[in-house]
Amino acid sequence: MVGPGTGIAPFRSYIHTRISNQTASAQRLHLFFGCRNQGADFYFNQEWQNAIQANQLTLYTAFSRDQEEKITNNLSFESRVEAKIPYLVEYYFNYFPQTLDQCKDSSKCPYQGVVKTDRCWGYEPHCNQHTAYSYPLCPGEHKGWVKSKAAQFDTFYRQADFGYVKEQREEMTVLCEPALAFQDVRHIKLKLPATLQYSPGDVLLVHPHNRHSSVRKCLELLQDRDKPLTPSSRLRVVQKNQYMPVPYALRKPLSVEQLATFYWDLNATPKRYAFEVLAHFTPSELEQEKLTEFTSAEGQTDLLNYAHRPKRTVLEMLTDFPHATRAVPVEYLFELFSPIRPRAFSIASSPKTHSGELHLLVAIVKYKTKMLAPRYGLCSNYLAALNPGDSVAISIKRGSFVFPKNEERPLIMVGPGTGIAPFRSYIHTRISNQTASAQRLHLFFGCRNQGADFYFNQEWQNAIQANQLTLYTAFSRDQEEKIYVQHVMSRHLPLLQDLICSHQATVLIAGNANDMPTAVREVLVETITLELQDEEEAKQYVEQMEREGRLQTETWA
Repeated sequence: MVGPGTGIAPFRSYIHTRISNQTASAQRLHLFFGCRNQGADFYFNQEWQNAIQANQLTLYTAFSRDQEEKITNNLSFESRVEAKIPYLVEYYFNYFPQTLDQCKDSSKCPYQGVVKTDRCWGYEPHCNQHTAYSYPLCPGEHKGWVKSKAAQFDTFYRQADFGYVKEQREEMTVLCEPALAFQDVRHIKLKLPATLQYSPGDVLLVHPHNRHSSVRKCLELLQDRDKPLTPSSRLRVVQKNQYMPVPYALRKPLSVEQLATFYWDLNATPKRYAFEVLAHFTPSELEQEKLTEFTSAEGQTDLLNYAHRPKRTVLEMLTDFPHATRAVPVEYLFELFSPIRPRAFSIASSPKTHSGELHLLVAIVKYKTKMLAPRYGLCSNYLAALNPGDSVAISIKRGSFVFPKNEERPLIMVGPGTGIAPFRSYIHTRISNQTASAQRLHLFFGCRNQGADFYFNQEWQNAIQANQLTLYTAFSRDQEEKIYVQHVMSRHLPLLQDLICSHQATVLIAGNANDMPTAVREVLVETITLELQDEEEAKQYVEQMEREGRLQTETWA
């Protein structure tokens, strides 16, 4: 665990959990912590000392200001891993025990033959379904084999560079017409590559391209520089620091047009450092004064109002400061533009029912701020603009949901709006396996209008008629008083009490992270209070459900 400064927070939680479970060991838990001064900001020092004395933790520290030479934790991955973490291979596969057992014998490990598979980002000439993923796949697995422990350590603790499979998008259905409902939502189907496998609850990563209008604007700005860059100008990134490798996507020369289309996130809101870069290079005193103000402590409110609240893009910032844009050196473009990150979507299809396909339920993000031009979500609008036959760069990773192995126990699924996606995958799989039962599968769904955005209504009606599902609905705008899923759950407290307390039901919650998850949790506390007759004990029961995996939440902003 590498957690300097406040990065220590999640590891403190995990370490204390392992200590409480009596599974903490200095041979297994290795913590690298760094701060400025040992006597000033060595967070939770006494706790770590207690754990060290109890042989529950091995700690490595770096105090950057306690001596003349700064010391950080970015030192000698190779020697540190080989000397200190001989068991790392087990932890790299800790979620895939069957693969770990198989790979202990190198002659049987399924990854050995394809570990050198090329990586690509979806636009290179060589990129195809056979060479387009970062790590080779094994049946049922989504992680790959890295031979050396040092490489595993590097892979585990650093930001991943993903490769993606290019595949065709087959069909798009407008489930919710913009004229009829609050939001444009698309049911998008992709062709599933033969090399990829997934399970209910898994997530599809999509690497989008920038909008054509944004690319054109970017190319215009770069051509209007003191040293113009044309769309065909090729840029090569070289490594200057051994601890900062060049990202895989930049390890060969790319044209400015390729960078503007596939790599630079032109839709991102500029960070504070971008203003520092422009302030340093602008020849205009007026621009420098304003840019410097944005970087100062006193100017943070102005920066918030200029960039973050209206969701101003980095392209719009460059347009507002033309002298700086024309003067900034080409190498600093990679400081101004952050790379496009893959966007994650819950897979809405079942590998059993929808063979050879990947389904997504995508809300198209478009909204107004005080800016004249509307704001567009990069990935959702990229997907919405695709035509049948277009290629999409994709990858699959495991989602946070772990569906119960014991299918005899009831499952309560709460998925309003596009939160229905992972539950559609799971329900269809249970139906295909002939294990779906209305007594076992309980789905709470909510939307604005029954006639506008009741996603997959006919599928649910078919399942209800076949006694495979029990459905509870909340249509918030079909009556004067708004009704949400938590209100419908409150109407069924005795049923929920019986399912959760008497039959050990699991509760899964998916959807928008605003008020819904908290409100549903409050209903669960109310439900358990009926059983225990004590609200504090009920809260502890809900917390215990979380620890046991009987209460899981997957939400997004």
